Amino acid sequence: MKALYISSNHANNSTLMVEHEITELQRDAIYGVGRRMEFVFLPALPFEDVENQILVHKPDIVHISAHGEEDSLELVDSKGNPRKLTDEALRVLLAPSPPKLVYLNACDSAALAKAITDTVPFAIGTKAPITNFAARKGAVSFYRALAQGRTLLSAFKSSESIVKTLGNIETSLFTQNNEVASSPVFYEPIRLVAHFHNHKTNFPSGSANFDIGIAGCPASTIQTVFTTNDRTFLSGDDESLEEDLCSVSLDMPWSGEVWLDYAWNTWGDIKIFALLITASGEHFSVSSTLCDALTAFYQVYHQCEPAEFPTELKQAIAKLKANDGSRMRASDETSTAVRKKKSTKKLTAKQGS
Repeated sequence: MKALYISSNHANNSTLMVEHEITELQRDAIYGVGRRMEFVFLPALPFEDVENQILVHKPDIVHISAHGEEDSLELVDSKGNPRKLTDEALRVLLAPSPPKLVYLNACDSAALAKAITDTVPFAIGTKAPITNFAARKGAVSFYRALAQGRTLLSAFKSSESIVKTLGNIETSLFTQNNEVASSPVFYEPIRLVAHFHNHKTNFPSGSANFDIGIAGCPASTIQTVFTTNDRTFLSGDDESLEEDLCSVSLDMPWSGEVWLDYAWNTWGDIKIFALLITASGEHFSVSSTLCDALTAFYQVYHQCEPAEFPTELKQAIAKLKANDGSRMRASDETSTAVRKKKSTKKLTAKQGS
């Protein structure tokens, strides 16, 4: 994901304190898991250069931090003179290479944001004057949420709550043609994902089969190693540790995903680790629990938060969490013993996701 940060402040106006916003975005918000989001900062860009920079960088998000009024934003030209940027002028700047989202971090910018959704799919603006502090913290919250791989709507809700709490100001997310804003994911961090084999969440025998994968892989990934340190996978032969605990995929990513072509089988929650190696020699490592990997997958699969998962899915994940090997959590000897049973991998050829 690439974001283009544009700011402009006339010398006679109070400072926007853009240096604080840029610092906080760089420090807290733009690092995803394993690699950073691409953020291009242009904090003193003259008005007449905006269109060209959008064409050069072709960003997914254009973020404009400026002073605003109900019908315009204020930018400055290369001579330092203030220029009013109306919705019509903003459309002209965006039209040659429309981003997916325009974030107007400015006072009274909601009307402008709504107006430009005939040119861009999504736009964010505020409905009243907003303090620099609330605006800055709202932006940091928004991009931090995107860096975590959350949906546009989820990230907006986090930002909206911050701004309302700090500044008592409403922000709005406008969509083109009433598109559903919950579905776009702007940034896919490198993360482990998993789903129940064939999505069968009923496992009366006590163990279940899982497809294990990784999302957000660089396109140049050439090898992925999956492993666990869970002792229930051990066969008892010290010479077979690698075979017992590791699985290797030489597949190239499809839409940023690499999946093992066979299922793992286990009785409860386990730790999973993965190492990605790219053609250029870069390497990334990630870790997760099985239950967290399941949650990460089904949040996208079902397009909802974990609290809204289907009941049978929530119960299946809860059952795995209960069998994580904790003696203090176990309610009796039977539940403790269940977790000690044998886990396996290479059990079932994958039939598809």
